[in-house]
Amino acid sequence: MKAIPYFSMPQDIHNYEYEDEEIISIENYFHGEILTEPKYYLAGIQGAVSECRLRKSAVQLLEKAFQKLPSGLTFKIYDAWRPIEVQQSLYDGYYFNIKSLNPEWSAEKITEETKKFVSYPSYNINKPSVHNSGGAVDLTICDIKTAEELEMGTAFDDFTEKAYTASFEKKENENVKRNRRLLYWIMIDSGFTNYPTEWWHYDFGDAFWSFYTGNPAKYRGII
Repeated sequence: MKAIPYFSMPQDIHNYEYEDEEIISIENYFHGEILTEPKYYLAGIQGAVSECRLRKSAVQLLEKAFQKLPSGLTFKIYDAWRPIEVQQSLYDGYYFNIKSLNPEWSAEKITEETKKFVSYPSYNINKPSVHNSGGAVDLTICDIKTAEELEMGTAFDDFTEKAYTASFEKKENENVKRNRRLLYWIMIDSGFTNYPTEWWHYDFGDAFWSFYTGNPAKYRGII
């Protein structure tokens, strides 16, 4: 498989062509063929939902990606559509953690560092945070029988440079390199884009996808 390319962080976009598209349950659509483990609900974060949901077109692309997986493997979904209060909780938690570890930093620097891993919680439904749009999905690959996850080098929500999607391209761990490439190219070839600081995060129809493809963003926020 080809190497994972390095990309810059997405910037603000101003190009939207909204579509009124339903959001549907991944569990119901795939009838158990794809596994789900809603991390924030299981962690007890207030407002987190127990069901993983995506916009219909994103689910259809996920089905396309699922069909590309080698025999014996499936996806495990960690998170998809995210209520705005959950986004706010995640952002605040990481912001204040960075602040406590770096008391000499300015508010601007803390915000910049926080936004590398947690999107700012936008309450403007016309310019939503990507998970609040229903177009973003966090996932990995696992064994279909045992649910054991493939080695990806870090856990989900590991907020270090090791979590950068291409970070293992220059390391000697061939297993991690191969597994990340497998996830990356299956998702990219199916129509998603990747957020470059998180190997698990993929987008369709939202602001990040718009930035990397040049297409208008499709989805408003879902409150």
